[in-house]
Amino acid sequence: MGANLPLVSVVTPAYNQASFLRATIESVLAQDYAHIEYRVINDGSTDRTPEILEEYKNRVQVESQPNRGQTATINKGWEQSRGDIFIWLNSDDTFLPGAVTKAVNYLEQHPHAGLWALNPFQFAGVAVVLACIDFATFWGWVQALRRPRSGGSFPPAGERDLMAGGKG
Repeated sequence: MGANLPLVSVVTPAYNQASFLRATIESVLAQDYAHIEYRVINDGSTDRTPEILEEYKNRVQVESQPNRGQTATINKGWEQSRGDIFIWLNSDDTFLPGAVTKAVNYLEQHPHAGLWALNPFQFAGVAVVLACIDFATFWGWVQALRRPRSGGSFPPAGERDLMAGGKG
């Protein structure tokens, strides 16, 4: 991998997952990839999520908002992110060691690829799903996308519609 590592933006939408949240955050902070921007957005949790996020506010970008739902929260996080590669990690999932490095290596070797790890039962009908990486490296539901270089909106309108349950 070259000297100019792409910035990886990881967004975790958190809603009432306090019992899992520390493990999620620690799994991102423990990654061996050095160029990660990590943002956790509390989506109106009523459990101990705000207290846990307070513990991490000096190591992670933390934000709280009234409940808007997972899709809107992920989109908001990505819109605020500066990365070249985007990942969302649910607040009850974790990365295995080296997961981000493997994803970046794959995307660097395949610059036109988008990389998706999706639940096929919930996301049937998505036009392009690549299963070209060892997804056992990821634990949970992870999605990584390359930011469009054309300066267009992110995520592109069709993908935003798919995330919102539309047809793209």
